[in-house]
Amino acid sequence: RVAVMRQILRFGCGVAVVLAALPAAGRPPVPEPTPRVLDVAKHDCNRVYGAGFSPDGAVAVVVAAKERGRESEPVLMLWETATGRHLRTLRGDAASGGWFSPDGKLIAFRDEKAGEVVLRDVASWREVRRLKHPQVSTVGFAPNGRLLFSSDLPRIGRSHLRVWDIATGELKDRVELPA
Repeated sequence: RVAVMRQILRFGCGVAVVLAALPAAGRPPVPEPTPRVLDVAKHDCNRVYGAGFSPDGAVAVVVAAKERGRESEPVLMLWETATGRHLRTLRGDAASGGWFSPDGKLIAFRDEKAGEVVLRDVASWREVRRLKHPQVSTVGFAPNGRLLFSSDLPRIGRSHLRVWDIATGELKDRVELPA
């Protein structure tokens, strides 16, 4: 079994992201990782806030922004790690965070303006579902890929964890988290 090695370096000014990845189990081994420079500046962005990989290391998500003075337009970009090729861009309020499902087929992110978690199909970029969660701060998938967890920012010392059924969009549980 080949282990996945992922490394992302982001620069303070955010104009480029350097990454390297080895293929996941079942793919031919690569003797050394191949560095890729993902030049977000070519896509009208000047700040990188974060980045991550799909579970198999084939796709990188970059959370960036186009900053103009005090204004900032969020941008979510997908890149193919093997080639450094830009795949997709989503701009605007619906572009904050970026979490892959365990099988790498879905990506979840926050639409901060609407107060929702948005699920998209990575291959088609089709919107699959929106889950209402005001002030959502973090999102994660269950290992089986059937449930999605979202938590909000603490309000008056309290925050909540919500558990969603991905297939139906049904809220399965809401748990108050201790302060």
